[in-house]
Amino acid sequence: MDQCKCSAESRTFQRLSPFERGEIKALLREGLGAPAIAAHGKNRKNCRKPLKIAECPDFMAYAGEKLREGRSPDAVAGRAKLEPELSGKPALCAKTPCNYIDLGIMPIKNIDLALKVRRKPKSKKVRQSKRALGASIEDRPEAAEAREEFGHWEIDSAAGKKSGKSAVPAIVERKARIQIAAELGGRDSGAVDSAAGQVAGSFGEAAGGVFKSTAGDNGREFAGRGGAVECAVYFCHPYSSFEKGANERHNGLLRRFVEKGGSAGDMPAQLISKAADWNNNLPRKILGCKTPAEMFEIEILKIT
Repeated sequence: MDQCKCSAESRTFQRLSPFERGEIKALLREGLGAPAIAAHGKNRKNCRKPLKIAECPDFMAYAGEKLREGRSPDAVAGRAKLEPELSGKPALCAKTPCNYIDLGIMPIKNIDLALKVRRKPKSKKVRQSKRALGASIEDRPEAAEAREEFGHWEIDSAAGKKSGKSAVPAIVERKARIQIAAELGGRDSGAVDSAAGQVAGSFGEAAGGVFKSTAGDNGREFAGRGGAVECAVYFCHPYSSFEKGANERHNGLLRRFVEKGGSAGDMPAQLISKAADWNNNLPRKILGCKTPAEMFEIEILKIT
C-alpha cells in the first residue's frame, strides 16, 4: 500500500533551535509558566504582519485630514479612489483606518467620529393621524420610496429654543441627497410656504422636473405648502419621523454645527448656509463616493 508523500518544503514556520529549547527548559525549571515564557518574546516579533502606514504616506495624510473634517472612514477610503492626486498610489480599505484609530495610531479618536458611538434606536411604531392635512405618505409613489426617480423631496423645520418663533426649514431630495436649508422669521404656514416657493422659483421653468413631490409631517406650518410648489404633497404619520428618513439623516448632519445644548433653529443664516454646503459636499458611500452636489448637477443636466 502506497503511503502518501509528505514534504516539509511547504512549511513556513521556523523550528526552535537547540539553544532555544534549552532556554525554555531552564525557564520551566525556574517555575515559569507558558505565558511568562512567551513574555520573553520567543518568536513573537515574527508572528505579526507589519503595519501598512509606511507603504501609503499620501493616503494616510489625506485620511487624517478628512477624518478631522468629520468624514467617515468609508467616505474617506471611497473618495480617495476618485481623487486625482492619489491616482495610482497605494491606499487602504475603510477597515484599516478604523483599526488604526482603535490602536491610537491615527490623529483622531473614536469619540470624534460622529457615527462611531450610537444610541440605541427607537422602535418604529406607526400611529394614525388625528389631523390629516392631505394624502398619506403611504400613497407616495414606489419610485420615490426606492429612490429611483429624481424630484421627490422631504421637508422639516427645527424651532429655535431661544425665541420659539424662528425655525430652519430643510428640504432634502431623496435620490441625490441634496439639502437646501434657509432661515425663517416664523413658524406659520405662510412663512414656510413663501420659503418653499422661493426655492422652487429659483429653478425657473425646470421647477416642474425638480419638484415632483414633497413629504413632511402634520405640523401646521406645512398646511399651506401645496399652493407654493406645484407638486404632490404627502404627510407622515404622527411620531413617525423615520418615514422621512432622508431628511432626518441630514438634520443629524446639520446638528454637528450646533453647540451642545443649542438648537438648529437658533443657528444664524451664515452658519446654516455653511452647514448645508458642507453636507452637500460630503462624499457618500451610497452615492459611489460622489457628493450630493455632484449627483444633483447630473440630475439637473438631464432636465435642462
